[in-house]
Amino acid sequence: MNAVEQLLAIEDIKRLKARYFRLSDTKRWDELGEVFSERAILDMRAATIVGPQADDEIDWRSPPDGCLVGRPAIMEAMRTIGGRMLSVHHGHMPEITVESDHHAKGIWAMEDLVQWPKGAGPVNSLHGFGYYHDRYVKGPSGWKIDYSALTRLRVETT
Repeated sequence: MNAVEQLLAIEDIKRLKARYFRLSDTKRWDELGEVFSERAILDMRAATIVGPQADDEIDWRSPPDGCLVGRPAIMEAMRTIGGRMLSVHHGHMPEITVESDHHAKGIWAMEDLVQWPKGAGPVNSLHGFGYYHDRYVKGPSGWKIDYSALTRLRVETT
């Protein structure tokens, strides 16, 4: 892959992650499902732990407990949990490395605000700051999120 192809891949991945944030917040579930590969893993084990977390490599054959595995499981959880809350996600300063024609990884600084209806969530609202650690795969329909882990450095709740 030459330098121009790498830059084009990085731009495609930036648009993919932007769609992830927008479609999550607007609850456009069917379209959101299309940003994930069929075998995607959503790793939220450290999403509620404040402090820097290791960027662990996941064994695809046996992902740890606490991970959502496969597009259908991810989307079922997002519809169930995400449908009850108002969210605003922002991704910033992507560090994307294209590893090959079909594989890339990225780290995104993130900020999110999540609000639950009164009594429906663990708190009324959560304002989080942290990072997404992603892996991407390119198939016939373009780049997809193959693995995404959220870690938080700070959480403010009400």
